[in-house]
Amino acid sequence: MKSSENRKFLLVFLTITLISTVYLGGFNVGGFNFYVNNEFLYNINNTYKKSNQFYETLSIFANKKKWSFQLTLRVNNFFKRNPNLTLENANFDIFRNTIRFNSKKLKLTLGDFYSVLGHGLVLSIQKNDEIFLERTILGADIKYISKNFNIRILGGEIYDDYNNQLWDVIGGEADLKLNKNHRLAGRFSYIIDHDTIMQLGNRLTYSLSLNCDKLFKYFSYYAEYAILNFGENYYDNGEAFYSNVTFNRSHTTITVEYKNYKNFDNELNNLPVADREDEISPVGDTEGIRVLFQYTIFDPEISFYLNLGHYREYDYNGSHIYAGISALDIGEKVSFNLSYGVRNIIYPIKKSYIDLTWQLSDYVSFTVSSKDKRYRDNYFKFNEQDHSIQFSHSKGVSVFFSYQYSYSKVIGLNHFFNGGLVLDFHNDMKIRITGGTIRGGQVCSGGQCYILPPFKGIKLSILKTFK
Repeated sequence: MKSSENRKFLLVFLTITLISTVYLGGFNVGGFNFYVNNEFLYNINNTYKKSNQFYETLSIFANKKKWSFQLTLRVNNFFKRNPNLTLENANFDIFRNTIRFNSKKLKLTLGDFYSVLGHGLVLSIQKNDEIFLERTILGADIKYISKNFNIRILGGEIYDDYNNQLWDVIGGEADLKLNKNHRLAGRFSYIIDHDTIMQLGNRLTYSLSLNCDKLFKYFSYYAEYAILNFGENYYDNGEAFYSNVTFNRSHTTITVEYKNYKNFDNELNNLPVADREDEISPVGDTEGIRVLFQYTIFDPEISFYLNLGHYREYDYNGSHIYAGISALDIGEKVSFNLSYGVRNIIYPIKKSYIDLTWQLSDYVSFTVSSKDKRYRDNYFKFNEQDHSIQFSHSKGVSVFFSYQYSYSKVIGLNHFFNGGLVLDFHNDMKIRITGGTIRGGQVCSGGQCYILPPFKGIKLSILKTFK
């Protein structure tokens, strides 16, 4: 099929899908449940040159008793991780397909699935919407669960369609109940490169962990030690240790985390940061400890928190100290979160954040948020600010406006303005339209970071569930 004919076919498919879903609805017959979910994104992207972009997925879900099924079709001419690159030829594929069997002792998955072994030191393949990360393992996952012993074996291929990379992976874990509260677990993953950027060669990662959910009534802990063994002689083997201890009693919670990582990137793992989830730490050579104190007053719920952390990243040492206060439904009208902190490893990075929601009436609420991040590295000055306001009505209508600032120019701009409208039809359909300029920049979530490109134009998203 020629590319022009292929594009016409894809656009026809897109139109038919959008129209047909209007008439689709979920049903439940004889214990068989069926529903459809449709996500449609459309951009008029004027960042560098004007282009029309679309990304649509149509997902079909079904289940009966212990069996469930999912099939997702996708048609797109751009990827979410790079919205400023429009594909010359649109793409149509079976994006995800999964069959699952779930019983009390046996869980079987065939097709696409996510997997995190332990705390992610050995293997971490999961969806992260904040940084538009979407990978799955295409293969099989088998779990056997009993009161005292659990075992899991998985294997398959991992394909990154954005970067066009391919790996094979085999992994597993087994954990044993030692007594009432303690469990011992072992995990491994063996990764085979096929077509990758880093070309690390075949590598084996394995770990041993010990955890307890309730110790002396108020304590819990987790500790895991792992080794990364490269098959090629020109890579040094790596090792990692992560642990945490939590004390929780009445109004007080105290958490202590410690990490020590050296050369521990197997490309398919994600190590705990032992810090805020929107931070990143190198896995080449880093060590750190933090203590997080939290005290909560109930009715109304008000929490005070203080984090004291000290870290070493390669040859640099420093601290990360932040504190804040959050409240929920004060007088059934006001909720807020306020924090300020300084992370001083190489140079001090100052972050402040405030989020406030005020219930103006039984139907209307007002939300304002503000973020500020700044630092200076010799002659380089960095300052980014994000400010937004939103009015929401209980019927499902929201109007918002955002202002962003960057000390250094991005796409020739220091000031960025955008606004939009959200229509939420009681969980059946959600429509969001945004227009204006968006600065982009570094976004971190769960210890992983991504550089969001700047954007200028209009974004439309429609999420529809047919139940």
